[in-house]
Amino acid sequence: MTEIKLKWGKEEFSVAIEAGSTVESFKTQVWTLTNVPVDRQKYTGFPGGMLKDSDDLMDKVSKLKPGAKIMLIGTAEGSELKAPAEKTLFEEDLTPEQKAKILKEKKVDVLPPGIKNLGNTCYMNSCIQCLSRIPDLRVALERYTPPVAERDIDSVLTNQLKNVNQMLAGTVEAITPLQFVMALRQRFPQFAEMVGGGGGYKQQDANECLLGMLNVLSNTLHTQSGNSVDDLFGFQLKVNLKCLECDEEAPQETLEQQRVLMCHLGTQIEPVSHIHQGIALSMKEHIEKNSLVLGRNAQYEKSCSLASLPKFLIVQFCRFGFKNKAEWTGTEAAKVKLIRKCAFAANFDAFDLASDDLKKTSID
Repeated sequence: MTEIKLKWGKEEFSVAIEAGSTVESFKTQVWTLTNVPVDRQKYTGFPGGMLKDSDDLMDKVSKLKPGAKIMLIGTAEGSELKAPAEKTLFEEDLTPEQKAKILKEKKVDVLPPGIKNLGNTCYMNSCIQCLSRIPDLRVALERYTPPVAERDIDSVLTNQLKNVNQMLAGTVEAITPLQFVMALRQRFPQFAEMVGGGGGYKQQDANECLLGMLNVLSNTLHTQSGNSVDDLFGFQLKVNLKCLECDEEAPQETLEQQRVLMCHLGTQIEPVSHIHQGIALSMKEHIEKNSLVLGRNAQYEKSCSLASLPKFLIVQFCRFGFKNKAEWTGTEAAKVKLIRKCAFAANFDAFDLASDDLKKTSID
């Protein structure tokens, strides 16, 4: 009887080989030790290379050097590689909707999906992107159910905005809000104006689009206190009118309901460089109106202050001005865009713009 050292993975065995043993009997003996089936067993370390079924086992064993180890290669029964219970999905195989669902479940912050341009619709796309980032408005739209009968264009446009929000929340790729654009142009025909000579749709103003959308939503998103738009964006301005041409006329004080706060950018001589400066400039202006005391139009100073604050404050940067006609340059009067930087911080302090009554109020 001869003993040999057998190494299998991290395990080692002493195998006793009786005289006259064959390769087949040797493999059967190893099977009982390791549970590796005979047909899976491969051996290295025997003289002459890999052990074959036709080899003379005793001859091979006799030629082993003292202390030599034989290496077994093979997988035991029950340890075979198994196919995964669930099919592995690779990122390139996922649909945009599947990607968005997985990222949402893992709470991964990703950039918002884009919106494809459908013919100079950048003004509309920017408004949708801004409104879609307001959680309270998304909830109000999600709860909205259009009327079954007598659906007007406002309800259609609101429902299409609801669909757009669902599309943005359910994908990571750019969406195509074709139905919304069609409803918007039907509700506001000016957004369907074309450039002469087949040049496509005209460029439009984002502020006009935003105000129009807010007006529509105020007609459809009803709440106990009124509507979701005024609940979220509405605030009051305290307006004081003082006649500059008649000291006998008493100042007039009124309250105005607003949804957007203006930020003028000043003039070339006195430019505005910060949002707080621009809003403060917008809160005071000179206007011309009829004076009952004088019986004619007169100049008034209009001073405003915030009588209340909304949950979400919308500020419009007034980037368009009016350029007078200049005969020496040969230019006509025209509306011009103001290319001017206006800085703003992450937090906006409205204390200096508030009315005295609002300053006394504790605001969370």
